[in-house]
Amino acid sequence: MLEFIKDFRRRHLIKQLANAQRDKKIENLSQVKDIGIVFTLSDEQEWNLLYHFAQLMEKDGKKVVMIGLHPSNVQISFIVTHAHTTICREKDDFNFWGLPKDDVIDTFTNRHLDVLIDTTDQPNFFGQYVALRSNADLKVTYTDEVEATLNDNIFDMMIKGEGTLDLRDYLNQVVHYLKMVRKDSNEQKEMNQDQ
Repeated sequence: MLEFIKDFRRRHLIKQLANAQRDKKIENLSQVKDIGIVFTLSDEQEWNLLYHFAQLMEKDGKKVVMIGLHPSNVQISFIVTHAHTTICREKDDFNFWGLPKDDVIDTFTNRHLDVLIDTTDQPNFFGQYVALRSNADLKVTYTDEVEATLNDNIFDMMIKGEGTLDLRDYLNQVVHYLKMVRKDSNEQKEMNQDQ
């Protein structure tokens, strides 16, 4: 019964946060400066993919910050080495209602981000809550047909797929779509400057 009440409260909070007004903006990847990644700490292979993606973006001059959920039932045998990463431990960093404590997530959610990329398996309260608390210009997630309606009020761009998330493919698709945004208008500006 207690879990039902907690779940009801979390869903109610998500609805409240989703109704807040905010400005949405989408930029071409070349214009993006700050990227936030929300993830669930699960295995070393997924972490290595996220870390490699962050390094590639940072080599390209972007600042990458990450926030991850470490579920209490998952043991890790690797080291999280990215300097701008916050790990929320389910046992210690959540309150009675299952909400991440403000002092744990504030460094991530108070930062302006051009793009927030949610890589958590959906539906995931942690990913949704952090995305709603963030003031990112564009919020991106992976979803399947069933979960799409759950994410409509939370995320601005949903990359649809079938089944569980293939992280490598998903990150490649995010990059692909952000490179396509306003490509024609940016190329036109460059041509006008050259003339």
